[in-house]
Amino acid sequence: MGARDIYVVGAGFVSGICAVASIAAHLYLLGLVLFLLNRVSIVVPSKENVALARHALGAMALAGIPFGFVLADARNALAGSFLVIGLLAQNAGARAGKGDGAVALFGWVSVIALALACITPDWFGILAYGLGVFGFAAGGYALAISFEDISL
Repeated sequence: MGARDIYVVGAGFVSGICAVASIAAHLYLLGLVLFLLNRVSIVVPSKENVALARHALGAMALAGIPFGFVLADARNALAGSFLVIGLLAQNAGARAGKGDGAVALFGWVSVIALALACITPDWFGILAYGLGVFGFAAGGYALAISFEDISL
């Protein structure tokens, strides 16, 4: 991992944590900017050995954003919990090694949905439930594809 890549991944991690704190403090637009900076920092490093760090830090920031909304308003707790479980289901499907199209689509949809939630925080519950259902569907699809290779 080159020095530049370490700095980019580190800056992405810090921006993700600051995005969660900003959203929790009701600074939604600042949280949006920091969240998008985090997403960009995941794409920028080019070396193959950075992939694990990018995946882990990106997943942590993606799961942290709902936590910021829960801290901002306790009424978002159930929707935020459902979304985090949907993210876990999608992540399990992504680790199955198949369904790359579903994983990429879920990545883009999650960024768009969470960006919309930052712009209109009152819609977080609806967006969280929708994204959680999509996460379960994408994870299930990727797991189903991985079972095609198993012969009984």
